[in-house]
Amino acid sequence: MRQKLKFIAGFSLIETVIVLLFVSISVALIAHFIDREPSQLEQEQSRVRIDLRLIESALAAYTFDHGVTAPTSAEGLTVLIKQGYLSKTLLDPWGKPYQYKNPGQYSVTDYWSQGPDGVDSPDDIVSWDPYGSYVR
Repeated sequence: MRQKLKFIAGFSLIETVIVLLFVSISVALIAHFIDREPSQLEQEQSRVRIDLRLIESALAAYTFDHGVTAPTSAEGLTVLIKQGYLSKTLLDPWGKPYQYKNPGQYSVTDYWSQGPDGVDSPDDIVSWDPYGSYVR
């Protein structure tokens, strides 16, 4: 008696290699876009966000230690330098000092960078928006 050959449904070697090739190309393209170098503006904006968190920490320590609210707008951030909460006057990446207002319009205290143009405008990087929206 002869046995009939049964064909097993599945993938051939060529089909498997082609699928692996497509997956490899897709992964390489995705990795290229994920691992890209941030632009100069993105790096500057990141530095501003870090500086704003540093100012936030200094203000929190100042209010905790002195049992008072944050410095007034007239006193500004220089009080934090004189008291040792900040080591120096912080300048944004564009060489301008950070703006400070107490009481703030958007939060208890507002502090922000005026951005590359150096004036209050929609490109400002602000402390009252933790997600980095540049809308005033």
